[in-house]
Amino acid sequence: ASSFSPALLLSARESFQRAYLSAMVAEKEAAEKAKEKEEMEAMAEAEAEAETEGAAGDKTSEEKGAFAAAEEGEDLSEQTPGTTALMTREEVKTVWEKRLERWGDRVSNWKTYREMKNTAAKVARSNNPVVAKTREKIQEAKDAVEDAKELWETSQHPLIWKARDVSDTLFGESEQGFVVGEIKKIDSGFDEQEFGKEMKAFMIPIVLEAFMSGDLDFLRTISSGQAEAALHAAITQRKTLGEVYDSRLIRISFFDVQKYALENGVPTITIMFVGQHQFCVRNAKGDLVSGQPTDLENIQYVWNVTRSTTNPNFDWEITFFGMQFTALLE
Repeated sequence: ASSFSPALLLSARESFQRAYLSAMVAEKEAAEKAKEKEEMEAMAEAEAEAETEGAAGDKTSEEKGAFAAAEEGEDLSEQTPGTTALMTREEVKTVWEKRLERWGDRVSNWKTYREMKNTAAKVARSNNPVVAKTREKIQEAKDAVEDAKELWETSQHPLIWKARDVSDTLFGESEQGFVVGEIKKIDSGFDEQEFGKEMKAFMIPIVLEAFMSGDLDFLRTISSGQAEAALHAAITQRKTLGEVYDSRLIRISFFDVQKYALENGVPTITIMFVGQHQFCVRNAKGDLVSGQPTDLENIQYVWNVTRSTTNPNFDWEITFFGMQFTALLE
């Protein structure tokens, strides 16, 4: 009886294993190539079908007209005189729309696409420490970007303010457009034309009447900052001197929006207007100190106003108040 040595048996087993592995690899490659070929043939078939459908859908104008006339004839025969029938029309897709739709359906069935989709879903809900740590780092990076964006938009630091101003000048919208946008965030109905009309017809006459009569209590409700201080100083000085303004606003002879700007981060509108007054000054006894009751005086005013959301009677608050007597224009 013949016998095989252990070395010979080991060599034979290794040869068999190598042959088996080679066969498996070759079979896998052949299967992948066959699948790839099948997918390519399916895509080519889909393209051919779409082109055929597109060509079949292209009837001649005579055929279309005859077909439409026949359909209309049927519909009209069923209608009663004086009525109108509603027609529904199926949406017609182009050849390329049909191709894209088929390709999308086929791609969604590809193994590679499904594997990528499943991998993304697994990563999103994975409890693996490395994956979870990576997710945290990505979220931290997103949060850092948002924080930096917020700091850039809201910081009052001089260097950041200057850099933002330069950036807006070079790449952004005008300051006026930006300020108007900020005001509209507070008041979505803000309109520049209506703002001027409201000022001339409502706020300016009321505020000027209060100023001329020395009504500090009222003026404090519609002013702040420099404006409140200036109004208080002017009226206090007037009372100290024992003077009373005898004035009546005749009209607003000129009104102009000078600029839109951010003042300490607050959207602010600067307006300049000229009020024509019947103006004179009396003492505490009512005697004339300056001027005559029939005298007309032009007073030029400059206000800074900001949008107010706390005053129930006025939409705007005065933050700067300046005035200057000017010569009456004949």
